[in-house]
Amino acid sequence: MGAMGKGFTRGGFGAFAAVLLFLCVALGFLLYPGRGQKGGETPAAEQGQKPFVRAAFKNLPESGSGFYRIWFREDSGGAGVIADFRVSKSGTIVGLAGEPLSDIAVYQLPPSGAEIFIAHATEADKDAIASSGIISGRLSGVSARLDFTAIRNGGDGKAVLKDNGIWFAESADLSRPGLKLKKAPAGFKYAGWVTAKNGEKLAFSLFADAAASDDEISFGTKTEAKVPGTAFLGGLLSGWDLPASLTDGRTEVLVSLEPLAGEKRGDLKEPSLTLMKGRIPFKAAADAVIELSGEPSEKLPSGEIEFLLK
Repeated sequence: MGAMGKGFTRGGFGAFAAVLLFLCVALGFLLYPGRGQKGGETPAAEQGQKPFVRAAFKNLPESGSGFYRIWFREDSGGAGVIADFRVSKSGTIVGLAGEPLSDIAVYQLPPSGAEIFIAHATEADKDAIASSGIISGRLSGVSARLDFTAIRNGGDGKAVLKDNGIWFAESADLSRPGLKLKKAPAGFKYAGWVTAKNGEKLAFSLFADAAASDDEISFGTKTEAKVPGTAFLGGLLSGWDLPASLTDGRTEVLVSLEPLAGEKRGDLKEPSLTLMKGRIPFKAAADAVIELSGEPSEKLPSGEIEFLLK
């Protein structure tokens, strides 16, 4: 009987110890949830820690009067804002008030494997859900590589010279788009430019869709064309020193991507991000096709981001 009592006491104590150990482990998971994560998931903050995103971008245009917003999108369609920042004229990442940043404070962490993309936003549309970004990629572990995605099927294009202007079409009948571009990312528009004698550039076209007419009627001239472009030679703005003929062999046509915050075509002074360009042939006749060559990939935006706790 005494031996049985001693054995029972030892067994009871062992069971009690096992239960106590289980409770301690469970309490540890509640207090420090990040320790229970599988490798590769976005980090979970411990007490006193806050999430940040460390970013490195190349060729991201200056954000101007707007700002950039980092988004995530799940495969199910859900989306959320991760962080906001600006890019200065020098290409430096700064805060919304212009302060230098080493890392960007995070509003919320994205779920594992989500799509990450960066759109341009303004105070007026900051509550709208962006559908696309200038660069995007897939979150792998705690980091993501972001690449430029606006150009489709290569970066080359075509434009057509008319007696009164230029249109981005494949041929003189203006029936088919000449630019292989997706619809402009959220907060951006494409712009068409022509160079002047003194080196200045005139933005003659502004559009979000390469398969539709301009978003605004430039120079007061309305056309029936279903591609971007305008009859700007029929209504030149004063102060522009355009060649008497665009066929002097030196005049170029450019297509750029512009982060806009309410600006109109006439507000644009220099291309923010040139995507393609081509020279108008010397003494080209009306209806001549202008070949546009895409910029090399190293001149297009890209980036890398990594989530961390501090």
